[in-house]
Amino acid sequence: MDANTRTSLTALQDALSTHADLGDSALDALTAIADAADAVRPRVHAGDPYADLVLALAPGGAELEVASRVTGLRAYETDWWPHLRFYVDPVADPSGHHRVYVRDEEQFPGVPRATLPSIAALADAWTCAAAGDRPDLVDTINDDWESSPASGGFVFETLVRGSVSSQWAVAGLGAFVPRRPEAADDALPVEEGEHPRVLCLHALRVLRLAGDFTLPEHIDAPELPAAHRAYLDHLRELQLAFSGEVPPLVRAVTATPGPHRAAARAWAKRFAEAREAEPEPDFELPEPAELTPFEKKLRSSVDAALNKLVADGDIEVLNHGMLLDELTRIAEKARSPKHLVRKMATALVHSEAVDEIYVSDDDLEAAFLAKLER
Repeated sequence: MDANTRTSLTALQDALSTHADLGDSALDALTAIADAADAVRPRVHAGDPYADLVLALAPGGAELEVASRVTGLRAYETDWWPHLRFYVDPVADPSGHHRVYVRDEEQFPGVPRATLPSIAALADAWTCAAAGDRPDLVDTINDDWESSPASGGFVFETLVRGSVSSQWAVAGLGAFVPRRPEAADDALPVEEGEHPRVLCLHALRVLRLAGDFTLPEHIDAPELPAAHRAYLDHLRELQLAFSGEVPPLVRAVTATPGPHRAAARAWAKRFAEAREAEPEPDFELPEPAELTPFEKKLRSSVDAALNKLVADGDIEVLNHGMLLDELTRIAEKARSPKHLVRKMATALVHSEAVDEIYVSDDDLEAAFLAKLER
């Protein structure tokens, strides 16, 4: 580790009255300090989270656990910020530092709070907190690294937003419809040497669109790390559910006495009923009410903002009309311009009509504000 990081970790040790061997690895040193301290703890996940995702028993916590495993982020919790979790990326950024992602997880699956540039910055914040001076952790980093799948934070947040549990809910109702089935024809866009978490990210993205995915020829699935093999195997089970087959996980849990057995049987029963149900009869929708001049102007401004975001390559949209309707409804209820753009950016991030987002929430708010102010 560099001298600055060693100095910060040593100061943290002194503040916590611990005496761990710091060694040469900043990542291992941080873990050693957390193991020895009372106020800082590594967050340890136990058990298999995948049944909870399928059966919706604890989807929020399971989403976080799976995202942690796939990205490899090391999670810590502290006494100073009871609801915040600190996720350290074991993959170094271009400067050689390990970024730290701070999330507020008071309500699962939580929201991003801040990005710290290094383990040294994290150690400095914890040292201040140990002395009774908690810094306000709200800073973010918006650079090319954080906008790409190279960033552990980018992959983590995309996996959480992609919500495997939501996809299982869709599968359980027999409601999955491939929006872009041709996307499965091409191999996932992952180059040799890229971190396996990038492969998992693209597998989820394409599966949500197409109901299937194709691994690149250079990927030998049995040779992948266990966490990534497990995730891809789980997505293959989801693929089976999309196609109408009861997945092996549900069959196994149904046949084995245990706490999940009743929930698995109920899931399988709903799954079968959804496929045996008669389709709903067609009906005519009433004509929509004519928009007022204000509503027309507001909708036009929102439409212009979306078109610019798409043209600039900032977002990829699956259903423009659906997204426009969602954001216009939100805009009509806003209390103020500041409240308006914040709510619209949040709605866009979580909309099922959006495929990918490549910019920060601040950039989305700025794009909406620029068009709405005219």
